[in-house]
Amino acid sequence: MNSNQNNHYVPRFLISKWSKGQKKHGNLVYYDFKSKMLKESTAKQMFAGQSLFSTRIESFLRKRVESPLSTPFHKFTNVFSTVLY
Repeated sequence: MNSNQNNHYVPRFLISKWSKGQKKHGNLVYYDFKSKMLKESTAKQMFAGQSLFSTRIESFLRKRVESPLSTPFHKFTNVFSTVLY
């Protein structure tokens, strides 16, 4: 397993959609229940950890789950946001 691998347990394509409207481009604001404070993080760091999955599992998830789902997700959310706004 690669010890420096950044793995997301929530796919990044879902997270990055929420970061576009923030003051600092690419950052997300979230509430930290432990510290009871609002904090900021990048989509790269949000819902992620180091070496959660092996390289083989990460590759499988990217090829078989994340990539096939990301294109229809972005098309749907773009159409949906056009209708609402």
